Amino acid sequence: MGAAPPGALRGVQVLLPVWGPSYLRQCMDVLLPSLLAAGNLPAVAAAIPAVLILSTQERNISTVSRHPAWRALAAICDARLESLDTLLSEAHSVVLTLVYARAIRAAGDAARDIGFILLVADYVLADGALRAVLGRLQGGAAAVLAGNFQISVQAVAAPAPGRPLAISPRALVRLGLRALHPASRACMPGGTAHDARANRVFWPVGSDALAGRFYLLHPIGLRPETLDVCIAAPCDYSFVPEFCPAGRIETITDSDEYMVAEMQGAGAADLLPGPLGPAGLAASLAAWVTARHRRNAVPTICYHAAGLGEIEDELAGALAASARFIAETERRLGAVAHPHRHHPIWRGLLAHHQATALHPVDDAGLAAILGAGTVPGGLGRFRKLLLGRMPRPRPWHPRWADWRVLRACLASHAAGRRVLIARAESGRLSGELVQGALAAGAVTAAQMPPEAILAAPADPAGPRFDFVLAIIRPLTRRPASADGLAGLCAAIANLLTDDGLVLLALSDLSDAPACPLALAEIAETVLQAAPALLVARIQTVPAPGWRLAAQAGMMRHARAATQAPKAARLWHFAAGMANAAASLVANLACLRQAPHRLDACSTVLIHLRRAARPAMLASNIAIRQASPWTA
Repeated sequence: MGAAPPGALRGVQVLLPVWGPSYLRQCMDVLLPSLLAAGNLPAVAAAIPAVLILSTQERNISTVSRHPAWRALAAICDARLESLDTLLSEAHSVVLTLVYARAIRAAGDAARDIGFILLVADYVLADGALRAVLGRLQGGAAAVLAGNFQISVQAVAAPAPGRPLAISPRALVRLGLRALHPASRACMPGGTAHDARANRVFWPVGSDALAGRFYLLHPIGLRPETLDVCIAAPCDYSFVPEFCPAGRIETITDSDEYMVAEMQGAGAADLLPGPLGPAGLAASLAAWVTARHRRNAVPTICYHAAGLGEIEDELAGALAASARFIAETERRLGAVAHPHRHHPIWRGLLAHHQATALHPVDDAGLAAILGAGTVPGGLGRFRKLLLGRMPRPRPWHPRWADWRVLRACLASHAAGRRVLIARAESGRLSGELVQGALAAGAVTAAQMPPEAILAAPADPAGPRFDFVLAIIRPLTRRPASADGLAGLCAAIANLLTDDGLVLLALSDLSDAPACPLALAEIAETVLQAAPALLVARIQTVPAPGWRLAAQAGMMRHARAATQAPKAARLWHFAAGMANAAASLVANLACLRQAPHRLDACSTVLIHLRRAARPAMLASNIAIRQASPWTA
């Protein structure tokens, strides 16, 4: 189906995917009430036929349907609840893309006459935000782009059940600036730390405003010109150039018109020491930025709690500083512009989605949503056959050694015990661990996301477990925050029997190449963060440089063999096999090497047991001094 000139907009669909206990709670307590504000869904529904589609896990549908805010929204417009279980995985950006694209596809030929508003579960909307998006779409925009900054999740109080959360744009800016999340502060030049994955830059404008330049903008509003698309990148990379290849693209630059804040909890930022500068930003952007992203950074978005006339001088200074910063960043980027079709990160994201999906992935179903050529064909299946895929990796797979050590530890502890697997998503990997525990002789084996463990009230009469395996995916080379680990350890301790055991595994069990973790820093964090648990011993899977180099080369050639011209595929296959042999040797060596405490590693396994607080403190101090690291 080709593009056609747009007529009058005939309807709006507001799309809202939400999954995971904490996001569901935020959505019901804050986002849904903010949709009830007069200038949001009520204004949209009064102007044009509106449909609200909330996609969530099947088990959550009855909970959402009974929530007072949902019932109030259902009285305003056509409100629908849909299951996203068949699309769910740990690849969050893929899930979002699939949910949005599925809804657009489902509209069929009528999609070109519908405005789609794409919401995210951790948003809080100022009153009037959706009315502004609708106004832009009715005014002829094919896509409406918007940026936001992150605030502390505790900043916004939930209203009374079923009541609207009506916050004016300037009031939300003022609240957000007072509760600015560390991730947003780390996107300001001149700070003491910076976001390692920054895609936006902020400049304070006095005490009541903020100026921002964004490489990654969210497509909050979309009116498709065509459904003949190839979605082979996340939605904020691909939707605008695919669905709106020729239409007018508008960016909202004034918070008085549209204001949304993104609520984030502690530990959500991945910060590195030192200020953010053009060189560091350009180096980060070079790995993923597209031509559309570079155009995104041209306008400056102003968030202001006071009138623009009151901050005119300060704003002029911030605009000049932002122009210099972005100009230098662009100079350092040179001609870099990755394609939005078959973007370099897409194949890895899709492989991670397929490996961690809640249900087996139907490649034909994926292709029907994303378009022809978006799902790897025969060569992609050959790559899977060659390397395997978690949780069934080949011995030369980058994560084989990590997975083997984890499975061995689980088997050694599971026999005769009631076992709980705590992992962020209950995909095939978690299911494999449950089956492994039962095969090792566990009395029972269950799985629960860490967020659900944290949210569960302490109940002396509740279920108790003899062994808990908690898997935490660290942020790049750094551990999870001490506060987050402390809370999780305390919550797990409430679920343990008196002589219960815990295995805390810090590992990225994906199909990606191993990333070395800072062993000493991680262990120190856990020793400080486990006041209710005694650290018995620490195991590691070493990640020496030669292992990382061999596995990175293997994955690089495997990826190239699926994309290169036919004449070059044999070369990449041969080079990949040579690296696979080196990877196999490295994996086997990892199982035998006893690392020094300062060596880099790809997995840290911390064995803990429940203990009285005085004994725990003395033991942890002794461990910190004696350092009994074991392989």
